[in-house]
Amino acid sequence: MLFTLLFLFIPGAHASILHSTAVSVGKGNKISLPTSFRSLMSPSPYACLGECRQDLMCSAINYEGTTGTCELLPDAIRTTVKPGWTAFRQLEPITPQLMDPCASNPCPSEKVCIQYWPPAKLPHQPAALNYSVDGYACSGHDWLLKMQNEGKTKCTFKVYEDKDFPNYHKGSLRVRYYEGFAKFQETDCLSMVAIFDGTDNVEAVYPKYSSIEIEGRLTNWKKCYYWAPTCV
Repeated sequence: MLFTLLFLFIPGAHASILHSTAVSVGKGNKISLPTSFRSLMSPSPYACLGECRQDLMCSAINYEGTTGTCELLPDAIRTTVKPGWTAFRQLEPITPQLMDPCASNPCPSEKVCIQYWPPAKLPHQPAALNYSVDGYACSGHDWLLKMQNEGKTKCTFKVYEDKDFPNYHKGSLRVRYYEGFAKFQETDCLSMVAIFDGTDNVEAVYPKYSSIEIEGRLTNWKKCYYWAPTCV
């Protein structure tokens, strides 16, 4: 059977792609649990994969839709038949640059590097799906510099799905979300909202000069993603 280049054929498995970065190892199959794994609740396999992307040790997931059980696994060596479960394993190798793109100090000395992860539910954005995005933004915002001075030097963007952070706009852009992050270096923004239309294409990106960490509140808004930095 022929598949497109985005598909990986696994004998005996139901082949389906989750954002072209993970492949199903069989509907009704479950990857055998290793000695060490993490279990949590997740609303969808997409969100479960998003959790896997942010876990340094995760390379595969098991997902059970009725209960929303999401299992994050370090490997996908063996599978067993388990009705109701679906298992996925990552296609992309996890490299040190992917795990911590800020480690190479890519930002100017007066800027702070903030890492971001591709959200789990963004189709039609190939660069985001195959991890070819930079994975970081540079900003000289006062709040970030304050965090650095307090010794909180590891900054990452937390993404909120279907949430908006009203007001605090620094203009709007008709670009892909990762291109919006690239603009941070020019404007010293702190957070960002991306709004998508019904086909998951970007309608607009709104860089923000503040964040939920400082002020304001989040509101519910469908087809909307909000990124805000946290520093430790």
